[in-house]
Amino acid sequence: MKFLVDAQLPYYLKWLFDKLGQGSIHINDLLDKDKTTDNQIRDLSSKGNYIVVTKDYDFVISHLLQKVPPKLLLISTGNI
Repeated sequence: MKFLVDAQLPYYLKWLFDKLGQGSIHINDLLDKDKTTDNQIRDLSSKGNYIVVTKDYDFVISHLLQKVPPKLLLISTGNI
């Protein structure tokens, strides 16, 4: 599995996926870093077969309606 970790999640999560033998990239690894748009993330996840890991509910809507990104892991922390 390959994971694409969104900007609002810590870089440590990418490190953890890598340590567990899973391929991963963090948005901050990309050229535009945290300025990478949601559409760019959707395109990258589709082309590279990445599972998008995010707290951004906008991805849920596009995933359910358009199947983009094709794979999604939504992290919900509730009130902290």
